[in-house]
Amino acid sequence: MNMKLNNNARKALILALVLGALGLAAWLTGLATYVASDARMIDFTQLWLCVLAAVVFSFLFGWARYNLASGAALAVGTAHDLLLTWALTGLIAIALPQSATLPLVLMTGVACTYVQTLPRLRVARQIYRTTSLRDASVDEMAQQAAVSAPLAQWVALVIAVLFMVAAVVSGNIRMLASLVPIVIALLVSLYSARAITPFVWSYVTATRRPARRRA
Repeated sequence: MNMKLNNNARKALILALVLGALGLAAWLTGLATYVASDARMIDFTQLWLCVLAAVVFSFLFGWARYNLASGAALAVGTAHDLLLTWALTGLIAIALPQSATLPLVLMTGVACTYVQTLPRLRVARQIYRTTSLRDASVDEMAQQAAVSAPLAQWVALVIAVLFMVAAVVSGNIRMLASLVPIVIALLVSLYSARAITPFVWSYVTATRRPARRRA
């Protein structure tokens, strides 16, 4: 069995790390800005703690509800989506100042992660339970799961487009700043659910004893 993380998933994680570093640099150097009246209203220490709590909860929920592989995949997806959304928002905030609603908007991104990731994890588990390892590798099962859940995928894209249109039409800079992280969270969660989390599930599943079929 393949004991390595899928190559495309590794590339996706590397890209996320690079963008994350750039976004973090933008926040730390002050290049990313806020609406003037909100400049002191964002507590990044609390935001880091909220991200950590969301990741830990996702792992425990996935583990308790499904199994270890699902918990690991959901935790990685949550961490990836929150941090990358934060980072990309920081890059955009160089030109478009963010408002004090940023922490709340970022944390709603957890819902986006769950909506995109959980259906694919369920599909992956179903395929694993009903398919012989002689017919398909765990990685191939993950690839099938990654392209499933078309409804959730299209819903995310439609909502993202609607938010973008509403932000542009409103002409309100504060509303526009508030909607940008939501749009990013929708797109990032869709990306990770297709390119990363199913393959984290397959990696953890493949490293466990083959005889254990509870995926």
